[in-house]
Amino acid sequence: VHYLSGPCRVIDVDGIPAKPGDILAVEICDLGPLSGDEWGYTGTFDRENGGGFLTDHFPCATKAIWYFEGIYARSPHIP
Repeated sequence: VHYLSGPCRVIDVDGIPAKPGDILAVEICDLGPLSGDEWGYTGTFDRENGGGFLTDHFPCATKAIWYFEGIYARSPHIP
């Protein structure tokens, strides 16, 4: 469960909920961090702890914390 990806309830103009198989047209008008939560993170697992698709490039666990400023992001963990 995540506030950006759902689950979310979809209803039509008459208040009828969408059903499996319905086709939805979605227009995202605005997307960004919640006010006061202008940060995020990226992490990779250690190869010995399951790894991931970047294990060949990052065999050890790593993380980067990102601070968002408008359309830009900076991280003290990335040179």
